Formats: sequence, C-alpha cells, structure tokens
Amino acid sequence: MKLVKGNGQSGIQNMLAHYNLTFEGQKHCGLDDSINIARLCIKLMQDKIELRINQRMTQRQDRNEDRRLEELAKSDKADASDYHIWHRKLPLKLRQVTRDEFLSEEYLDCDSCDDIDE
Repeated sequence: MKLVKGNGQSGIQNMLAHYNLTFEGQKHCGLDDSINIARLCIKLMQDKIELRINQRMTQRQDRNEDRRLEELAKSDKADASDYHIWHRKLPLKLRQVTRDEFLSEEYLDCDSCDDIDE
C-alpha cells in the first residue's frame, strides 16, 4: 500500500481511503482513532497482510537524571528547548521490536489477553 504524504490528511485517513473506508467519529479522539485503526486491521487481515508489533513500551531503567531534572524544574532557566530532558523523565519508553523478536515466543503470551479471559 502506497501512502500519499503531504496531502493534508492524517495517516489514518490515507489508509482508510486506500480501502474505501471513511473515518468514523471525531478526529484526534484516541478512542475513535483506535476504532478506525481496528477497522483497518480487520481489512488488512482479510487481505492476508501480516500485522506485527513494531514498538513496545518499557519501563525506564536510568534514574540517574532525576536529580538533574528536579534542579532544572526549580530554576528559571527551564524552557521549551529542554523538551529532550523532560522527555527522558517519562516513566515509559518506546522500544523498537524486530520481526524476529515479534515471532519469538516472547509475544505468544499476552498477559492483558489472559486478563480478558478471566
């Protein structure tokens, strides 16, 4: 599927248009975006297109910067240019997942899916 960039539509809108689907709900609403992405996933699976995880969220391991960030927050020098510092403070990080990792047994067990079954 070739997506058109720079046409003023979001990635979701372009993907939906490729499958002759229209966006349902309010744009930029997380729940509506998720529902539309799910509709796309159903269509992709019907077309036998492989879907896989390409990123996952992991806990941040490095807590050494906490003191530096707390000092920066107290100072009057903090501004928008310090975004990268604040971003590193977030408790979760995105981690790339390779195709081989996705196909490994690590992703066969889904704790959240098990919770639904109970």
